[in-house]
Amino acid sequence: MAERSCFACKTKMEKSDLIRVVVDDSGIALFDLMQKIPQRSAYLCYNKNCLDKAEKMGREKGLGKFKFEKDENLQRLKKFLENRVKEKIRFLLLSKKTVIGLEETLSFLTDIKGILFADDISENTLKKLNNKSGDVLKIKLPFLTKEDFGALINKSELGVLGVKEPLVELEKICLFYENLFSQEH
Repeated sequence: MAERSCFACKTKMEKSDLIRVVVDDSGIALFDLMQKIPQRSAYLCYNKNCLDKAEKMGREKGLGKFKFEKDENLQRLKKFLENRVKEKIRFLLLSKKTVIGLEETLSFLTDIKGILFADDISENTLKKLNNKSGDVLKIKLPFLTKEDFGALINKSELGVLGVKEPLVELEKICLFYENLFSQEH
């Protein structure tokens, strides 16, 4: 697969793990989420600091305003990130590398590499999860309610999903999402 470097931090990654950015004629940076706009582009990793740094670097390199200022543009990015996470969860479910539900997840902790949980799980559930799962990676899905999470597996609701493989990219995407859109909650 093709590798690219993040415009801001210079970290090399697979092209599909980066967000492509193009600058329109007025200097506004647009997220090219389908990676198809026929213009020169730059790539950014899923890091809020890189997004902020890219704006400054873009202006310094003479790329016009280089601003991510259009609400519509950010809303497209938000939907794209949400869909990307859902796709990755569906893939995990299809690959049978998951354990569904809190009790099942806690029963199989020796096999679990990460735990995904809905935005609206109860404080008691979160406390139990934190107390019993130790330092297993836990990722809050900031845009999925238990009902939305359950819909991914055709259940009325789901609060917790244990995963038997590393969740590095999902963690990056969810942290980026949370940092970028947390003020909306």
